[in-house]
Amino acid sequence: MPLQPPPRSPSSSASAREQLAKLPDAEVVALAQQGKESAYRELLARYERPVFSLVFRMVRDRETAEDLAQETFVKVLNNIDRYSPDFKFSSWLFKIANNLTIEVRRSRGRSASLGLNTGPVLCSGTSRTGRMRRSPRS
Repeated sequence: MPLQPPPRSPSSSASAREQLAKLPDAEVVALAQQGKESAYRELLARYERPVFSLVFRMVRDRETAEDLAQETFVKVLNNIDRYSPDFKFSSWLFKIANNLTIEVRRSRGRSASLGLNTGPVLCSGTSRTGRMRRSPRS
């Protein structure tokens, strides 16, 4: 059985969360960049709903929005070292969510249109009114 760290007292972990909650984004991000898991959790707690809301407004599907919001946070946390404190963290985060959602919508649009255009052509053409043109009689 692997060794596990001694359990933390509930009051010490609660007070640590309260302290993180009081810090500005820039300080929480700096802690996350140092690998502090509690800082990652704090950023998720702060921005989970706003990111979901942004994505949901773009895709209008709860399940897809949940998946994209989760994927956004995975990207953010895997690339937290690339974040520059010259910009607001929320702007960086929302830009990633926006770009990811647009990318997914485009790729689904391409695959959907490809799927529709793979069938046989049923007519040779239409007139300006949308009616089938008659073939000339021989």
